Amino acid sequence: MIQPANTNENLLDLLQLQVGLLDQLLEIGQVQLHAIENGRMSELLSLLSDKQPLLADLGDTADRIRHLTSNPPATTGDDDAYLQRCRQFKEIAKGQFETLFELEQKSESMLSTSRDEIAQRLEASSHSMTAISAYQRGSATQTQGARLDLSSGG
Repeated sequence: MIQPANTNENLLDLLQLQVGLLDQLLEIGQVQLHAIENGRMSELLSLLSDKQPLLADLGDTADRIRHLTSNPPATTGDDDAYLQRCRQFKEIAKGQFETLFELEQKSESMLSTSRDEIAQRLEASSHSMTAISAYQRGSATQTQGARLDLSSGG
């Protein structure tokens, strides 16, 4: 990977990019939760598709940040203000990662609950259909075999 002449600005730019990508993912995560809550699965699939390129960009950005921080130039000339800005963006990103992780866990939990509820409803529906079918078979048998004896056997 070719590094630009001003590595410091590039690192700060990458940290800002990372925060921006995380912002977008957090926004989608909130919409994702609402889609799950309201059972809008086609919207959820679209949102998951929208997240894929952002996640790929986030991974690439994280790799580039890791590369820059593991291979610092011999003389950085970093001033305190620059280092402070980098630390601020790292802290912001850390908080965003934690929030994003919590959103994803909540989404997964809600989807599992939704899936289990749907399975229970299907099972209850299946039992209802079985009971109705058995009742109908029993009713048909009883009406065929039932005869009214009007003879007076006295």
